[in-house]
Amino acid sequence: MATGTESTQAGIMTGLDKHHLPSKVIGISVGRNRERAEEIVTKFYKELCVRFNIVYQNRNTIVLDEYMCEGYQKYNDEIFEISNESIAQYGFA
Repeated sequence: MATGTESTQAGIMTGLDKHHLPSKVIGISVGRNRERAEEIVTKFYKELCVRFNIVYQNRNTIVLDEYMCEGYQKYNDEIFEISNESIAQYGFA
């Protein structure tokens, strides 16, 4: 999932804990480096569990930053090509 402010990723992780689901949530950063994004997600995930009285299951926070291409709304030729191929193959418009 795309992760910008990291709150959606943290919320999904909290919801998975609430319902005892073993899924992984992998964020793809649109603005922060991996280390900082993972730190923010983990902190907010813990806060949500406490706030909503959900047993914190210490999920591994995963955020990828290798697709940022030096910033928000930036892309390289490879990502542009993948996007165009996906549009052609799956009909996204």
